[in-house]
Amino acid sequence: MEKRIWVLASCSSILVLCVALLARGDAKHAQEQAVVAAVAKLMDAGLTRDVARLAQLYDKDYFHTNPDGTVWRLPAVLASYRTPPAVPVESQSREDDVVLLIGGSTAVVNSRVILRGHVDGKSWERVYRTTWILTRRSGAWRVINSHASQVLH
Repeated sequence: MEKRIWVLASCSSILVLCVALLARGDAKHAQEQAVVAAVAKLMDAGLTRDVARLAQLYDKDYFHTNPDGTVWRLPAVLASYRTPPAVPVESQSREDDVVLLIGGSTAVVNSRVILRGHVDGKSWERVYRTTWILTRRSGAWRVINSHASQVLH
């Protein structure tokens, strides 16, 4: 009888552990989805030049490092979206080559981004390797830093 109780207690402990691990996996998956969604919203707002939405998605301390090495703080980034671009971007895509790391209230997303458009009737395409660093504040993921490097073929 004692052996049966011990086996039953052991099985129950294992079941509780499995459920906890599955719940942890579900929570991690939900967090990853929320981070990816925040980056997708940011990219969409950038493509449509929605400055109000961008201001909500960027952290107040945001800064970006451009491919030429210059650094723009949030006011300069938002100002750049208020004026028409020198070369209009018609579409963008994020490749499936994505690296995602989450540690506490910080997340890092790295991905290839392809921008496409037309100038003077000619198609153009630019490929970038972009990194976004996000922080979770007030229950939402916000981009606090990004860096883009152009991928030369």
